[in-house]
Amino acid sequence: MTREEKLAALYQGSTVYRPLGEEDSILAEIAVGCSWRKCAFCDFTRDPFGLIPLETVRKNIQTMGELGVKGTRVFLLGQNAFCRGADELMQIFGYLRHYLPQINEISMYARADDILRKTPEQLQTLRELGLTDSGRVQLIDHLTTIRLRWGTEGFALGVQLGVRLTAPIMKET
Repeated sequence: MTREEKLAALYQGSTVYRPLGEEDSILAEIAVGCSWRKCAFCDFTRDPFGLIPLETVRKNIQTMGELGVKGTRVFLLGQNAFCRGADELMQIFGYLRHYLPQINEISMYARADDILRKTPEQLQTLRELGLTDSGRVQLIDHLTTIRLRWGTEGFALGVQLGVRLTAPIMKET
């Protein structure tokens, strides 16, 4: 099996979704599909939602290290990778540090309500472990008052902790 075939075998999703600004990032899949799955206009609903088992994530990151994948930034794939628990994310960050020690920035997609499910202490620890962009907070669900509150509170919490956030907002018509 060639190096390219080995790298391609690490991905389970039918389509790789990453922001344009992540074109030079290492891509590590930790989830597939979207946990929300309610936006009729969104391509993120193509893949059924699922979390990649931690042992599979570890082995895939180990393989990347063995194959000498280059880069200092990693984007964790999954249309809402931040829905994973803080403890699991910390484990994944640990795998990245162990097998790809050159990594100094980690980013992923996140929903504002998933940011708010984590304590400020957990978010600070993730920040200290390398989280630089807690994903591009996707506020693309129905913008009811509660969802907008989640968005502004999640965004404010991320900014307070020094995590860079971008938030594409789409209004329901």
